[in-house]
Amino acid sequence: MEKQRARILGFVMMIGVGAVGCGESNPPQAHESTTGGHAHVHVAPHGGTLTEIGAHAFNVEWVRDGQQGALDAYILDGHAANYVRITQPAFTVVIEGQSAPLKLEAVASSQTGEKVGDTARFRAQAEWLKGTNALQGELKGLELRGQTFDGIRFAIPH
Repeated sequence: MEKQRARILGFVMMIGVGAVGCGESNPPQAHESTTGGHAHVHVAPHGGTLTEIGAHAFNVEWVRDGQQGALDAYILDGHAANYVRITQPAFTVVIEGQSAPLKLEAVASSQTGEKVGDTARFRAQAEWLKGTNALQGELKGLELRGQTFDGIRFAIPH
């Protein structure tokens, strides 16, 4: 019983420290994962929102830019620590309240050597993304290491 209390207290303290952050008004978002009876937290490297894909195999970090009307998706490993480059040139998401799917296209970068067909970053732009509040949606047709993920639900808070 005492051991369980100590675990819970440690977890609550860890969440509290993460919420305080460095005084930022929007601290980095994280998701909790329970694997093998141990809870741990993954922090989104770009301050976005993580969605776990597969059984702790991958993450998608969603980063919204309301001023530019853009949504970026970064494909990350199961611990959200490393980028996972993929060959897919684009994938789509269906956002609740929108009539058409949003197509996220591969982003090339001369700084990182990434190119379409070998990148971990995808981007979509739409006028309706400007100043958007919370988003909820579903990922469609994301291919990661020989598996196609479809129907994965996600939520991006304001």
